[in-house]
Amino acid sequence: MADNAIDKLFEEIRATSVELTAIQDEEEALQEQLRKLKMQHIEAIKRRDLLDVTLRKHIHTGMPVVQAKMQAHEEMGDREARDAGWTIQTTGTIGCSPMGFASQAQSQANAHIATIMTSHAKGYRSI
Repeated sequence: MADNAIDKLFEEIRATSVELTAIQDEEEALQEQLRKLKMQHIEAIKRRDLLDVTLRKHIHTGMPVVQAKMQAHEEMGDREARDAGWTIQTTGTIGCSPMGFASQAQSQANAHIATIMTSHAKGYRSI
């Protein structure tokens, strides 16, 4: 009788281990999906910023849209290079992950976007 109980216990352990493995596999798949969504989110933010710079140049300087877009691409490339350099320098200096700065950077980006949107709203009213 004790052997039967031990066998059942081992069966439950095996079943639970299989279930645990399946859950871990699902979690990994979800983490990969989340990583892809985060990358899409970052790319969408970059695209929006590019369009925002283009619009700002067109409205405030009267620059043709095509020329404004070319300059916006250059500015965004310069900004990304500068940000990448800052991240490398900072992480090398203090020895931490760039992800530690994500929430602070996102807060700063949101504040910047709010400022831009407010200035655009004022600019549209005067047009």
